Amino acid sequence: MTRLEIKRLLQQKLIYFFLGLFIFAVIAYSGLLTSAALRELVDADERILGGHYFPEFMLRFYSTNVGALFLAMITALFICEDRQAGLLVQPLLHGRTKKEVLTAKINMLCLFSLVMMIIIGLIVYTISYFRWGIKFSLLPYFLNH
Repeated sequence: MTRLEIKRLLQQKLIYFFLGLFIFAVIAYSGLLTSAALRELVDADERILGGHYFPEFMLRFYSTNVGALFLAMITALFICEDRQAGLLVQPLLHGRTKKEVLTAKINMLCLFSLVMMIIIGLIVYTISYFRWGIKFSLLPYFLNH
């Protein structure tokens, strides 16, 4: 049942729109940090938010702000769409228990948030590598000194 939920979730165009928007935002913000003329607009030092610190900064930004809002929006959209289409009641009519239905939905959302975190991490590290050309370790920068 969880596979069916994941398949339905991946058919949402909002996910792909969000990923494209996040890629654009990461590229734009890294461009702001590396351009001397535009760096004054963000009022940030490249040594603090750029280079080794950029992936950590963007992952923290995603997990605290953007990711939480996006997951809440996807959850609300998913539940409203299920209710409108009558898909909340249909598994119950076919012999599934409420516990199985809710467990499938919770598993799908947990797996979705994990996959999104991995994809966002790959995007951020890839863009950082191409922008600064630094080989990143998975350990924080301060542990290497």
